[in-house]
Amino acid sequence: MSVFARPTMNEARWLRFSALAGKWKRDGLIEADELTRIRAAPAPWRESSVRIILFLLTLLAVAALYFFFQEIGVPAGIVTSIIACSAAELMIRRGRFLHVGPEEALFLGGLFALILGLPGPSQVEGLLLFAAASFFAGWRVLNGLFVVAGFVFIAAYLGLRLESLLLAFLFCLAVTVFSGLIAKRFVTDPWINACAEWTVLVLPITSFFLVRTMENDPAGTRFQTYVAVLALLSALLIGSGLKTRARFILLSGLLLAAAVAIQLSLLLDARAEVLLIAGGGLLLAIAWSVTRWLRDRVTGLTARRVGALETPEITPFLAAPLLHTEPVEEPAAFEQKGGSFGGAGSSGSF
Repeated sequence: MSVFARPTMNEARWLRFSALAGKWKRDGLIEADELTRIRAAPAPWRESSVRIILFLLTLLAVAALYFFFQEIGVPAGIVTSIIACSAAELMIRRGRFLHVGPEEALFLGGLFALILGLPGPSQVEGLLLFAAASFFAGWRVLNGLFVVAGFVFIAAYLGLRLESLLLAFLFCLAVTVFSGLIAKRFVTDPWINACAEWTVLVLPITSFFLVRTMENDPAGTRFQTYVAVLALLSALLIGSGLKTRARFILLSGLLLAAAVAIQLSLLLDARAEVLLIAGGGLLLAIAWSVTRWLRDRVTGLTARRVGALETPEITPFLAAPLLHTEPVEEPAAFEQKGGSFGGAGSSGSF
């Protein structure tokens, strides 16, 4: 066993494909008995449907443990980190926990407790430590959101420590573009795809809040330039999401467009009725354009439910070897047997 217990590549793919089995059944790509057989197969790792609740409750427990050790005079950061990370490793190795919730909160909370317990005054450089802890925790427990949190910490450090909104803004844009390129390529590890998708979804809206927080003059030219760039980025994300049929890119563009629209409504000194009429007309134009764009599509983003005979999807057939759960019968071995023959004045054996 390796130092860090992690799902193998086939196990990660099995978990990904088994999560998609319900969608394949709804689309008519597999039958009901196949879905039942897939879900009845023993899972190599444990997952949970109440992951967020378990994560939050465990994180509160780690925080309570940290403050308890702090009150009794024990080095809270080191002790809490050892206990939390050890418990997380025990859950992963012995319990085979993966995306259950407690192991993620224990690992991330333990690393954060270690950083908070370091001696000395708080410094802005601590954001880099939190970023490193987020990256390591995200890699250890295979959580893409932790990796995105690391990028957010780096962007905050660039904005606060270097006092450069432009550098933080360009960092968010560069990471978003790079992650979008990775997410649309064939990557063998599903975790890398998940990290890229979450990054594309979160960082654009993060750049918007950075601009809102650090730019003091909303009516100034610099602020309006940033808003114009974000509006252009939202249009590019929406167009790219429709063209590539990537839902996470489309959702990222829509969220950013909504934030930009709210900001523009605050900048424009217009009556609420005028803004509502203009917004309604814009939404109708967007809806008509999207409907025209999607009306002939039968894969990815579609304007209607597509039947099984219309869908040229081949993913279930590629995943069939990983999802096959019935034992394969070996062919019967050939057995050599003897006999005899005879007749017409001759006889013998074989």
